[in-house]
Parts: sequence; C-alpha cells; structure tokens
Amino acid sequence: MMTNTTSSEQQIEPQKKRRGRPPLPDSMSRNSERTKSYRDRLNAKAARESKDGVLNEVVQLNAVVLGQTREQLKMCAKQNNMTIGELLNHLVEKSDLTAIFEVK
Repeated sequence: MMTNTTSSEQQIEPQKKRRGRPPLPDSMSRNSERTKSYRDRLNAKAARESKDGVLNEVVQLNAVVLGQTREQLKMCAKQNNMTIGELLNHLVEKSDLTAIFEVK
C-alpha cells in the first residue's frame, strides 16, 4: 500500500527554544576569565562601598585557624553587627602589634 501525504499533513517540528542566559562575549569564556571578571566586580563593589575615602580591597586570606577561633570571630562579629573583615580591621587598628610581636 502506498500512502499519499501532502505537505499540510506532514508534521512540522517546533523550533527548540534557546534556554539560559547567552554568554557575554561572542565566544565562550574560560574559567579563569570568569573568575577574573567575578573578582573585578567584587573589587568594584568594595570601592563603591568604601567609607571615609579609604579604599576597601577584597583579599583572600589563606590562613589556617582552629575551628574554635573561626567560630569566636563569627560570634564576635555578629554581636557587634560587623563582618569578619571589619572585625579584623578593628582588631589591627586598636592593638599595638609591635608590642605583641618583636619586629626585627
């Protein structure tokens, strides 16, 4: 048996919708480029939110501390309505580091 199909009887597949946000540049970006862009945005945000004309800078401190020390910093910062970064700045400003450590 032969079946006759006309163009109106053929099923037309709908076009697939493109989902998601298109990439910013025309080409794909590497992970290092995305990381740099993210850090640039963080630094720009920190500069906008600076107080007293002092430029804030986002810094990753790769320091190993005890879990108890980290929790104490978090708790102290929360009690004083500060971030951990602001707390560290405050501690450095208010303490005499030369008296604590012998600077050679």
